[in-house]
Amino acid sequence: PFTELILPVSDAGGELRAALAELMRAESREFLTPKGHSTTATKEVRFVSLPSLLAVQLQRVGYDTLKQCAIKSHARFDFPLELDLAEHCAAHSAAAAAPRYALHALLLHSGEVTSGHYQLLVRGSAEPGDEAGWLRISDEHVSPVDASAVHAHGTGADDLGLGVPYCLYYAREGDAARVGGAASAAASVPSALADVVRIEDSTARRTPSPRHRRKKVGITLIFPQRITRRRARPRPAAPCPPATRGTRRHPY
Repeated sequence: PFTELILPVSDAGGELRAALAELMRAESREFLTPKGHSTTATKEVRFVSLPSLLAVQLQRVGYDTLKQCAIKSHARFDFPLELDLAEHCAAHSAAAAAPRYALHALLLHSGEVTSGHYQLLVRGSAEPGDEAGWLRISDEHVSPVDASAVHAHGTGADDLGLGVPYCLYYAREGDAARVGGAASAAASVPSALADVVRIEDSTARRTPSPRHRRKKVGITLIFPQRITRRRARPRPAAPCPPATRGTRRHPY
């Protein structure tokens, strides 16, 4: 079973309902059977069952044949806060019984293909109508976000530099408590474990002790130069020829 949908994002942008309709669009084609009869075949995709948490992944990465590299599309992609999949469900199926979803979280990405930063916008409570609002999670920083601004942050229409949506998470109506929210997840942490995490976090932020600080040490290496020169050995003198007896050597 699949728990996510992958929708392409073109350079011109798009909208979730239109992209989903294109993905589920029925295709008909005429062909000849092995016996020579002409017939029409129709191919279509329908939901038979749906998960409690539906993930919609936006395919923003493509390949540029001119530059010979992968590129990311920063185009705006619009999406609804509530999603009804009734028209895409198979008749008399489990999916048709509960096809309505509400937006639960947004995964945003700023940067390019090989680098960037992820941020998460998530409901502060499991219930869509709760007054807890939304939270923005960026690494260890958590800050509240106005529910009315979530749509602008997610579509990439704002100029806050939060990035563009990469994944949309929809929680099925009636399963919101099962999916949980940021506030319910924090409340479910045992107090003893929360104390341990708090102590470890405060210890990690302390100033490091002097023995852990980085020191600059100058090291001078002295190598003794041992150069041995080979002394040239004197060549032995050539022996003089013996003088002939009875002869006188010329004085020159």
